[in-house]
Amino acid sequence: VPRLAIRAGIVQNIALTSDYFFQEYGKRLKRHTYGDKQGLSRVRDYIRNEGEFSVLILTSSSVTGGNEQSRVLTRYDESLYGAVSPLKAVQALKPVVVIDEPHLLKGEEFTKVYDKHFAESLLLRFGATFPAEEASELSNVVYTLDSLTAFQEHLVKRISVSTVTDANSSVKFYRSPHRGIPLTVQYFKQDIERTADLKFGQSVAAVTGDKAHDYHVIRVRDGKALCSDGRGRELASDSYEVPEDTMRDMISQTIRIHFEKEEALFQKGIKTLSLFFIPHVEDFRKKDDSRSEPPRVKQIFEEEYLKQRRSKLRGKLSAAYREFLAKDFDDQRVLRVHEGYFSGDRGTLEQKESEGINTILNDKERLLSTEEPLRFIFSVWALQEGWDNPNVFTICKLAAAGKETSRRQQVGRGLRLAVNDRGNRQTIKRWQDRAEGFYGINTLDVVVSGQENQFIENIQKEIVGDSLTTKILTPSALMRLGLDHVQSTRLLLWLVDAGVIQLDQRGGETYQILSPIADYLAQHGADLPPSLQDQHEALVASFQKAVQSPVANRNLQRDKVGVRSGQFKEFEALWEMITSKAQLFYRNVQEDSLVAEIKSAFDGQPIPAVQRRVEKRTYDHHKNQIVVEDQTVIGEPELLGPKAYAQLVADFANRETLPFPFCLKLFSALDREKVAGNPKLACGFIAEAVREQIHKNVVETVEYDFDVKVGVDARNIFYTESGDVKKELDAALLGQHLDKAEAKASYLYDKVAYDSQIELDLAQQDPDKFDGNKVVVFAKLPRISIPTPYKSYSPDFAYYIQTAAKKKLYLVVETKGYDKASDIPEEEARKIRYGERFFEAMQQQVAGKTQIEFKKRINKQELAELVQKVGGKR
Repeated sequence: VPRLAIRAGIVQNIALTSDYFFQEYGKRLKRHTYGDKQGLSRVRDYIRNEGEFSVLILTSSSVTGGNEQSRVLTRYDESLYGAVSPLKAVQALKPVVVIDEPHLLKGEEFTKVYDKHFAESLLLRFGATFPAEEASELSNVVYTLDSLTAFQEHLVKRISVSTVTDANSSVKFYRSPHRGIPLTVQYFKQDIERTADLKFGQSVAAVTGDKAHDYHVIRVRDGKALCSDGRGRELASDSYEVPEDTMRDMISQTIRIHFEKEEALFQKGIKTLSLFFIPHVEDFRKKDDSRSEPPRVKQIFEEEYLKQRRSKLRGKLSAAYREFLAKDFDDQRVLRVHEGYFSGDRGTLEQKESEGINTILNDKERLLSTEEPLRFIFSVWALQEGWDNPNVFTICKLAAAGKETSRRQQVGRGLRLAVNDRGNRQTIKRWQDRAEGFYGINTLDVVVSGQENQFIENIQKEIVGDSLTTKILTPSALMRLGLDHVQSTRLLLWLVDAGVIQLDQRGGETYQILSPIADYLAQHGADLPPSLQDQHEALVASFQKAVQSPVANRNLQRDKVGVRSGQFKEFEALWEMITSKAQLFYRNVQEDSLVAEIKSAFDGQPIPAVQRRVEKRTYDHHKNQIVVEDQTVIGEPELLGPKAYAQLVADFANRETLPFPFCLKLFSALDREKVAGNPKLACGFIAEAVREQIHKNVVETVEYDFDVKVGVDARNIFYTESGDVKKELDAALLGQHLDKAEAKASYLYDKVAYDSQIELDLAQQDPDKFDGNKVVVFAKLPRISIPTPYKSYSPDFAYYIQTAAKKKLYLVVETKGYDKASDIPEEEARKIRYGERFFEAMQQQVAGKTQIEFKKRINKQELAELVQKVGGKR
């Protein structure tokens, strides 16, 4: 590792993952850290104990530096076998060498030392950033999880940005186009943008007329100005200083967001942290000079925190959360919710400050505990690689970053997924793949000033522009989209033939993206290989998603729909039913016919045998590319023996999560020689055929068990943490578009959010009364997840109808704008069929108590017709 702070983080993480390694490997990972007082003895233990599962952690300077630590490692040690140096003894073990944060470890010195001591070891460079220099750039990629994929796979928090703008205080400098004038200043006056020339020594306030700009230009170099603010501090023209009024607004906004999150997350056992990046150390830490002014950021924070805390305590709070807020002061009534860590902090601090710094840097478990009141952290960009915390939910950016610090590094301090007080990470799986529940916790709010009004756009460019997803394509990336090996291979070859991608000349299964894949797919879907036709829409959506931003603008007001409390009382029973926890299982699967169908498909599929080849490739320095000169077949493929074939079947069953006895029966029926000739291609096709035949034949075998006492988290969409019915919902939960007109009186919401025109038409035009039936309440359903063997499914509308026979009818409807049912694409039809099975099982569960029915509604079919159909069953 390149730094002590990073080493401390590594040591912490190894301790935190001790149980994980034990569960995976049956042993706990034992760590040996070189650099403390017993450093050499730790290295000796690492060398001598061959039976342990162990890691030796060193800083790069202990290997490459000319310090005492590196001299100890290279000095002969008589206690070691052969009296070699410790470094030689480590080298003899041929360990796997992991380089953390590789962009900090580059250059000839490090490379030379590595080649000398670890040339025979496997080297893994592990990091989010790689050097730009050709000699040290990203190469030989073993595994790639780029930033864009991390967002798409729900592996990091979503980013939401609040911009606090005070245009009249905004001043920016530019190189003047006029000869003899060093700079042009841009400023606002009476909300109008103005510019003026600025001379050396001239006060900016004299030009702008605003006393807040009491600094002047003292020198210009390379087109950049250096300004003094009259208080001994300097401001470069490529940075900025937030005016005090704006600073107060930003701090207040951050505290408000913090309290919003803290109250909600506290009930889930999740500690909430906020991080402030400030201009100067003295803005938080008072100078030794007793005559100096009090630290302004700290003072503003305390004033705004106490103000909002008093307001919070006047509201309705749970007893536990109120007790938590009572810990904000120590015995001397000194506020203890905030502390700073700065690179200049040493032994001159008071004990309380030292304890706070230790908690921030070294005691992550305590910092995440609700027993610890510290939850607001201040820094001047000292917290870079080596420190972050999963429960940082808000970052307030009161100052510009250094020019070497990217926006991704800035927000990276808070992107890890949150953990609760039991150490459980709040993953998308924990939320049953429900994005709104996941993002209800895992959202990072960033508060910036108007000086960074392009923060959203710029961070989007960094995430997308530096993401390999937009530059390269691999088979593994396609398989993450749901394609199997055969399908991904066919799609890659199709895109190569079209000139959309090309094979990376550096080798491997990596393809360079030459033009937008989503655009080409959208225009040429009819030309896709037949086996990919069903996935056309999903593929277009996936590649479009690859260039969409994971960043949200908090300043943009989200559309809301009001929930009508009277209608919800009537709707609540239906909502509880359709969000009941359901367990899916199979009965009476006809394995023999399933195997026969798959065998027939496999027999008709050409699977060319793999041939062993020698490929000669030469670097053409004129064309600056690698040219394939010769390919030679050197032998026929070897057939798999009985043991290897059985292992192939076991691996297939495990990978596809299928019962082993079924897979054994299936592979026994297939042409073994054909499978063994090209196992990878054959297994890919078999997996595709299994899924296809299951969905064609298995729908009648699907059954559901309900536990009506246990609801899924989707039910909480309509409820607050305290159990009250919400007064409004985000319109996006219901549809992409919002009709601003007042909705019908029987509609659950005051406005109609919809995804298609047919949904809007039905919500506006359905009658409230017909044939003696009365629609008591109806609603577009928020996205719920009905489990199916295929994909999760969510129907469109739900109705509570009082029938002419004075009975309750709950009707769940899937609306489709096709002319007839046979026009519905097979993929959609499958989900609907599973939906029908789900509600049939639910009706059996509640038989005699109520009537619940599920129906397709094709091309604005009359509601009366649907009710007549289900009424005929009684």
